[in-house]
Amino acid sequence: MSGPSREQLRLGRRLVLGQALVAAVAAGCVPSLPGQGPAPRTFRVTPKYTFGPDLPSAKWSLAIAEPVAERTLDTDRIAVVTNGIGVDYVALAFWVDRAPAMVQSLIVQSFRNSGRVDQVGTNRDRVRPDFQLVSDLRAFQLNRGGGPDLVRARLNVQLLRMPRRDSVGRESFAAERAPMGTGIDAVVGAFDEAFGKVMKELVAWTVRTGNRAGV
Repeated sequence: MSGPSREQLRLGRRLVLGQALVAAVAAGCVPSLPGQGPAPRTFRVTPKYTFGPDLPSAKWSLAIAEPVAERTLDTDRIAVVTNGIGVDYVALAFWVDRAPAMVQSLIVQSFRNSGRVDQVGTNRDRVRPDFQLVSDLRAFQLNRGGGPDLVRARLNVQLLRMPRRDSVGRESFAAERAPMGTGIDAVVGAFDEAFGKVMKELVAWTVRTGNRAGV
């Protein structure tokens, strides 16, 4: 009995490669193939877990609205601003979600990690909030030109007493960090540090502002 022909061997190799690619897509990981270049990478910023022992507790509930943002930041691309005017994006690098949605989730998680507020959720959750935190994501990008590269994060916030939506306080939180290296991992590390500082200050301000306003 003769063995498989050369054409049958080629078909068999194609079938194995096709099955491997299907399995990779199903697992959420598509490898780069020869001649196609590197595969895209996805990144996230981490919430805050530690807060000062002097941060008081709050006996009220809080809803976090998704921040509003200009179109250049309302994306899952990692923004790069050059000389303050040009906007581009890091190639083959993405956030796990649109930046405003990711920021909303990070703020909720940071409040929950603090353990200081009775109930915290988004404005889409089944929470009857005593207060709502609304915000404007003014900066969330890598800045280049005119000096060293800097990651900048800035969030303008307002705390509203519900259900009448009376403002009980406004504040702006900002931070910047220089990447400790030249690669994308160093850039994302700078985002993590800069926005981590913003979240830590935001949680403390919100708890104290809400306590002063009362429910």
